[in-house]
Amino acid sequence: MTIKKLLSQEDFYSKDFKMSYLKGNISNFSTSCKKNDLEWLCSPETISLLSILLKYKKTNKKTLNQLGGNIWENTMELHSSKGKGDFSSGVFFKHKPTIKDINSYCDVNSLLDNFSNCKEVRSNGQPIFFSNDGLMSFTPFGYKIGEQSSFELSKNPYIIAKYGEFGAEKIGEISSEFKNKPFLIVEEKFKKEISGIPSIDWRGNFRWLIINGANKNNVLFENIFDNQLEGTYLTYSKKYKSKS
Repeated sequence: MTIKKLLSQEDFYSKDFKMSYLKGNISNFSTSCKKNDLEWLCSPETISLLSILLKYKKTNKKTLNQLGGNIWENTMELHSSKGKGDFSSGVFFKHKPTIKDINSYCDVNSLLDNFSNCKEVRSNGQPIFFSNDGLMSFTPFGYKIGEQSSFELSKNPYIIAKYGEFGAEKIGEISSEFKNKPFLIVEEKFKKEISGIPSIDWRGNFRWLIINGANKNNVLFENIFDNQLEGTYLTYSKKYKSKS
């Protein structure tokens, strides 16, 4: 499925596109974005860009080394057991959420309105649903967490829901570049609904690739700016016009 309203690999290959990155916490990052009119890359966009950087690893070696550590993605992840029907219990993803979306933790019933006549794909016998505009997705709990092979990761319903089918394929390719098997850190069992900002994390000279979903280390407080979320933020100018 093609993610609509998001940048594609065609954009990242464009000579007009200029990636930048900021390091620090989310409060400082938000200030910089407003000051410099920057857009923050969401999960599918992040993977598309990283796959290109890794494709030309020798040329981009310096950039890749600087990006090491947590790369936060402009995607909100909501774990809930308060949905209905096929959406009764699982994880929702919303790309490029507003601060209002994040601070309100998202009302599950309002999210369900986005999935009427949605597209459904299946992987490992588990459904993944995509909203018509491609900005939201959902998959039930039951996906594999922890260490897994690159192939398993690319077919993992959680990964497909978060990165899209194309992005899941790319993350499988990316993870094969690392010395150890990739690791998915995400918690399913919470006493209440929780939301978090996911990240992708690579460690020391391509040793480990870690996919961080909502877990005790990045669950959002009611006000997003109370969160430190130290790491790297990939951005581009809002003046850039997408080719897709």
